[in-house]
Amino acid sequence: MRYLIITLCLLPLLCVAAIYKSTDKQGNPIFSDQPSPNAQQINLKSPQTFEQTNAPESAQALSQPLSQPKDVSQYTSLELTQPEHNSTFWSGDGPISVKVKLQPALQQGDQAVLIYDGEAILPITGPTADVSFSLSSYQPGKHRLSVEIRQTGDPAKVLKMSNGVTIFVLVHRNKAN
Repeated sequence: MRYLIITLCLLPLLCVAAIYKSTDKQGNPIFSDQPSPNAQQINLKSPQTFEQTNAPESAQALSQPLSQPKDVSQYTSLELTQPEHNSTFWSGDGPISVKVKLQPALQQGDQAVLIYDGEAILPITGPTADVSFSLSSYQPGKHRLSVEIRQTGDPAKVLKMSNGVTIFVLVHRNKAN
């Protein structure tokens, strides 16, 4: 089996043919693998090849999806546990409780930030073991919630992102009698 693979790999090298150039009666060049009268053999240069190298770290970082930053933190778990995905709330019924499960606890110098429809609101600064938010200002409609753990600084560096959940806020309608 090993000899078959070696033979198949070397076969293309055996099939390399010479290239010949000649000119027809109208002066047009003709290239062929068959020699003809007054044809000259063409010596082709070896094709340019490159050795594969590992991509630099910056190129690898560019290949990371934009929505999920590279996880470089000590945080092993971040999950938005409440509200559940596709939960429905009534406007005017009070704050929406947002609870997060984070392992290990939020560290000194880090923040947990609630992301509401793509905007960062309600930061909680560590250290703390309890990460929960009370969303009291919201509009009727469909909304997306998630949580990010950020290292404080300018600019803040995102260390970890939670799963996202969609919630719906409905409006109470009074019936006319």
